[in-house]
Amino acid sequence: MPDFTSLEGYIVGRFLAKIMSDLWSTIPDLNMSNTSNFSGLREGLLDHVYTEGIIHLGSFRLGPFGLPAPQCLYLGSGCGCNQGMRRVFTSQILPDGSFEDLPALGFDFAACGYKPNTWTMTLGQTVALKTLRGQQLYNGTLAAIAKVNKDGYLGGVRLELLALDDSDDSLTAQTNTDSLIMASRVFAIVSSGHPDTANSMLEEAYPPAAVNTSTQALMIGIPAGSPKLRSPFNRNVVNVRASYGEEATAIVRYFVDTGPKVRRVGAFCGDGPFGVEACSEFNKALKTRGLAVVSQVNFSTPSSAQAVKDAAATMTASGPEAPELVILAGSAEPASRFVAFAKKLWPLCLFAAFASVGSEELGALLSLQNISKVFMSQVVPDPLGSSLIATSFRDDLASFDPLLRPEGDALEGYLNTMMLVEVLRASLPEVGRAVFLDQIYKTGGGFISAFGTRFGEWKDGVSGLGTCSQGLRQVWISRLAANGSIEYKKEYTLPQAMCESDHEECIKGYYRSDPEETCKECSPGSYTDGTNCSLCPPGKYGSSPSDSSYPCVLCQAGDFSSTGGQTTCSTCTAGLTNLSDPSACLPCESGTMHVFNNSSNNNSNQIQCVACGAGRFSTEGSIICIACGENSVAKERSGRCDECSPGTSTDILHIECNRNVFFWAGQVVLSIFLVAVFCLLPKCLGLPVHILNVSREGRGGHVVVTTNGPHFISKRLEEVMPIQVRCEGTGHPELDAVHHGSLFSLRRSFTTPFTSCRGASFQVRVLGWDRLELRSLEGTQLLEDFQASQGTLRPVFPTTMLRTGFFHIPFFVIQIKLVIIIVLIYAFNLSGVSSDLGEVLCGVGIAIVLAILITVLQRRLYMKTPLSRRLKLYRMKLAKENPYFRVCPRGPGRAITEGQLADFYAFFADFIQERNMYYTDANLVKPLTAEQQLSFAELAGPSQVQYFVSHYWGTPFKHFCESIELHAQSVATMRERNPIKSRRSTGSLKSLSDEDIRKQAYWICSLSNNQWSVSEELGHNWDESSFYLTLRSGFCLGTAMVIDSDALPLTRSWCLFEVLQTFLLMTEDEHFQGLQMCTASGVLNFGCTGVDVSMALATRLASLRLEDASASRLEDKLMIEGLVQSMPGGFRDVNVFVRRVFREALYLMKSGFEADFDRLTSMLEQVANVAGQEEMQSKGSLLHQASLHLESCSLKRVNSEEQGIVTEISVGRHRSSRSDLEHPVEAAANLAI
Repeated sequence: MPDFTSLEGYIVGRFLAKIMSDLWSTIPDLNMSNTSNFSGLREGLLDHVYTEGIIHLGSFRLGPFGLPAPQCLYLGSGCGCNQGMRRVFTSQILPDGSFEDLPALGFDFAACGYKPNTWTMTLGQTVALKTLRGQQLYNGTLAAIAKVNKDGYLGGVRLELLALDDSDDSLTAQTNTDSLIMASRVFAIVSSGHPDTANSMLEEAYPPAAVNTSTQALMIGIPAGSPKLRSPFNRNVVNVRASYGEEATAIVRYFVDTGPKVRRVGAFCGDGPFGVEACSEFNKALKTRGLAVVSQVNFSTPSSAQAVKDAAATMTASGPEAPELVILAGSAEPASRFVAFAKKLWPLCLFAAFASVGSEELGALLSLQNISKVFMSQVVPDPLGSSLIATSFRDDLASFDPLLRPEGDALEGYLNTMMLVEVLRASLPEVGRAVFLDQIYKTGGGFISAFGTRFGEWKDGVSGLGTCSQGLRQVWISRLAANGSIEYKKEYTLPQAMCESDHEECIKGYYRSDPEETCKECSPGSYTDGTNCSLCPPGKYGSSPSDSSYPCVLCQAGDFSSTGGQTTCSTCTAGLTNLSDPSACLPCESGTMHVFNNSSNNNSNQIQCVACGAGRFSTEGSIICIACGENSVAKERSGRCDECSPGTSTDILHIECNRNVFFWAGQVVLSIFLVAVFCLLPKCLGLPVHILNVSREGRGGHVVVTTNGPHFISKRLEEVMPIQVRCEGTGHPELDAVHHGSLFSLRRSFTTPFTSCRGASFQVRVLGWDRLELRSLEGTQLLEDFQASQGTLRPVFPTTMLRTGFFHIPFFVIQIKLVIIIVLIYAFNLSGVSSDLGEVLCGVGIAIVLAILITVLQRRLYMKTPLSRRLKLYRMKLAKENPYFRVCPRGPGRAITEGQLADFYAFFADFIQERNMYYTDANLVKPLTAEQQLSFAELAGPSQVQYFVSHYWGTPFKHFCESIELHAQSVATMRERNPIKSRRSTGSLKSLSDEDIRKQAYWICSLSNNQWSVSEELGHNWDESSFYLTLRSGFCLGTAMVIDSDALPLTRSWCLFEVLQTFLLMTEDEHFQGLQMCTASGVLNFGCTGVDVSMALATRLASLRLEDASASRLEDKLMIEGLVQSMPGGFRDVNVFVRRVFREALYLMKSGFEADFDRLTSMLEQVANVAGQEEMQSKGSLLHQASLHLESCSLKRVNSEEQGIVTEISVGRHRSSRSDLEHPVEAAANLAI
């Protein structure tokens, strides 16, 4: 099996094999069987790796490797790096043990080793420095290098030029090339050589037996268009200028295809490589036009005046007519002599020189003789022009040397160097030959942009893309003025295919099967695909050779060609036309008529077929179009008229049949009813309706369900056919429970895609469009108090088919009316049913789409209830207050503060109203925690417990919150007055504030337990439950029991369990504050409760037996009773403990009440004495008389009360003594005992 380790070994093996293969190609006589060669082989292998820099394994690249400085500086391969891989791959382990590549996580890193801050890159050049052309190439190259160095070098690399003079001599050029590469170790040879020395340089730099590697110097922008520089492809030779073949093509296009359109062309060619190759390429270009050079004369350099005259005479003797154009390819001096002499022989002749002849030099020589009509091809733009590159060139040349003139050869040297610089800049931070070549051929996509000019597309043959080592495709045709100046006339952009092929395709209208042959012109009546000529097919013609390359022309109306290869079309005889078939003349088809056309070709017999207009028709061969009769219509170009169907009539032009008003009115009504039917259909099948509220209206009232939007249940047939519904997702156990009654069992067999067997079943009575009364399955009023603000109400199928409707119109009635409408629509159109069916079906389709849109939008609208929106806002509030919620262990760490409880109640008070904890848990707590599956305390921000809350879930939540708030106030107040110093209290006390009260932390089971993991909260045993863990944690200061006048918490087994643990903790921990009874009016233990509440609780506790407590699960009740009975004293001691706590609370309240009573009485007496002291001195004053009256009334009231008390005692209505009446709170305490 393939694995990562094997792949790594494979890459290493491929790496070594590639290096050995390169060495074998470099040293063909290497004898591997001789072990004495191994030492040299090792050295050669290392030299190859570090001088090559980058090793390619197909498309996979390793390197660059690099020698230490300064050796690496000459090669530009990176310094001091012995590592090949530059990429880290990332993968993940899948569940089955396999690996998956993650390309997005992979990354590349910079080359290893080090990079000198500044080093010099040497560029080499060999030119004839004493000639005008060589000096200009040198100046242009230096201007570009000076520009780069002036702008801050090239990424820390300083450029310098090492130029050698070769005097345009091939041997000297070879010697210079060898010296620059081997001795001077230049990075690249740029803008070097002459068209006649370029091939010699190429042979010296790249011997035929050598391997083309990056160890060999680069040759950039050799100023020659030689084919040998381009083929065979050499990756290290980067050409910039256009080739001789592209120059020749541009000259032919200018002089042969357009302008003078010459046909007699001569050639004056030098015997050097430039002259031979340029004239050869020109001959190839002429062949694509079917032409050939009429006379070619070769000359040697230098040539005497007599030799030039002899050449002109030879060209004159080659034909009776003088040449119209002569091509010049060779040195400038012989060419100028030839032009001067030939102008005398052929005054009208034009001359065109290749760019390598030398524009400036040739212009200077001819300007002395004032000769015009001489043109030249150019491979660079006008140096004096307005292009961006010409402007930059002039500026940089002037900056380098203000005395230099901007010439074409200087621009070529500048352009070649700047192209090299742009490639190096694009490959930064890596600098090297291999990187340079990769940037041109791969990384840069084959293109380099500089000065608004795009160079390329270079191709190195990878993936079968062909090869091309040339950057520019432009050739300009210029004209030499009589004064020797150069005027640019036209620019040609040659196709990319010319760079990838060694010949140009034939022009349009010509063909050849062999690229070496001269293109031949197709004969008239035929067309070509470039390699063959084919005859025009019947019905078409080819009039002349210039048209034969295009698709043959179709015969016009009234003309035909029955055979192929025709140059013209024949005219149809009278009465016939070729409208339908240009290869034959036929009668006009039905729906058209014959029309004479006397203006076409001056032929009065030509006939055309004209289509009949709408409302008219004709048969085959007709000469007129006939109008349709009454109640019939015809479309344009019709062969007959069609009768309109009953219920329709034609317009005045007999173009179309129009429906009557009844039809369209019926269509509209039909569509409306169809929308109603398709909207009601999901409701009939049991689509659920979202619940807004479920509650009982008043005491003993009905249980009413309010839906979020219309419920679509009709009131019709309510008494005859009651409808059942199921409640789902309300959170109320009785509403969501499944009751398997007899009637329900009968209905259960009917199912639809929307029906469900979940939820309890009820009958409903319609109270309004969004209100329903829930009743039992027998139709009686429900006694249970259902409370919910969520869930769905799902009508039960199939009674929905009769009870669902709009505006109390049942679904089946709408269906009957729909059938009636369809019958009425066709009542007056029985024969046209088939034609109307498409329109009706279209209306049905639109109705279905509208119904679906209405149903979807309605469902999306009513899915969001006011409660769901409020819950969303509260989740956002919690996320803002506690963005990083955390999971806490069960027990004391999940308490919530009084402030969090108060904020929760205030946020949902309008929903909670007088509802209890069952409602709060199901409709608020669980939806809030559903996504995270945590407790409310963890979501809101948990605190460490201070007080454990024991309460009954049936207590109104409002009463619960008020009791906790008063307990927090009382605890904080008592703690300030009587600081409790224990192992739990730390720090000093400070003044009370609202924040101190809000920070009191309470453990409340519904908010502290995870309601999604109740079984885990209860644990496997009672001592593992969260209740027990919290009470026994050591952090709990006491138990706060929220109690009402009926003492309902003491009737629940789990509250009894909490009381038992509180009782035990009081016996074990002297600091534990015990059981604190909290009411909505205050805390009993702190004497803050009203007398009426105290008396009611005392009465209830007097008869309460804790052993009668109940639980939702029988096993919980038995477990808790067992715990109590196992304790010494059992239920007796627990009952006494609860009554004793209550008695002590009542006594505390009594003492507080009496103290407040005495203080208020004293205050009133003091105020009365001070205010009336003066008035009381006068016996006749009003105040004195009022005081006497009050004393009299008080005596009468006391006497009457004493008499009433005696009477009540006598009849036995009260069992209280006189002291009980004077101290009612004390009496309640005694009663509790």
